[in-house]
Amino acid sequence: RTDLILAASANLLAKFPQTKTHYLPHGVDTRLFSTPTERAIDLPSGDKKIAGFYGSLSNWLNYELIEQVCLDSPTWQFVFIGPIELPSNPLPKLPNVHYLGPKPHNVLPSYSQHWDVSLLPFKSNGQITACSPLKLLEYLAAGSKIIATPFPALSPYRQHVTVINNDRQFTRALNQLGS
Repeated sequence: RTDLILAASANLLAKFPQTKTHYLPHGVDTRLFSTPTERAIDLPSGDKKIAGFYGSLSNWLNYELIEQVCLDSPTWQFVFIGPIELPSNPLPKLPNVHYLGPKPHNVLPSYSQHWDVSLLPFKSNGQITACSPLKLLEYLAAGSKIIATPFPALSPYRQHVTVINNDRQFTRALNQLGS
């Protein structure tokens, strides 16, 4: 019934009438994410490398993959920021996993600029197939190294992202990018 539909991904664009649907990709506040900022005080301290994710903790994250990688990588700290959109906290209860809760958008660079690797550990499902996560562009603007599971919107950025398909590849990528 609407006259104009804006879609943030090519996959969403294809789901609506082409005569009234237009592609409008996400933009990123490059100044916010690329301007050097102080390290967040609640990031884990010490000599261990940090891998981080911010965004909703919901059913589109691959928690089995996350748990196995956290178990296989005890020399890494894993930081998760964002609201929990499930009945309980789905993150593994391990000493190297840190849930910092939701944070205001404008402070996210104080995390992503200071952790060693940014994560996009998505499940392969319909929602992820249609998504175009803004955090990918923000991670890139922050100058962060990125490890991601494959999804269609990643295609234009593949040369800047380490794409993995399983926990062994994920752990290997962490070790390579963290050295």
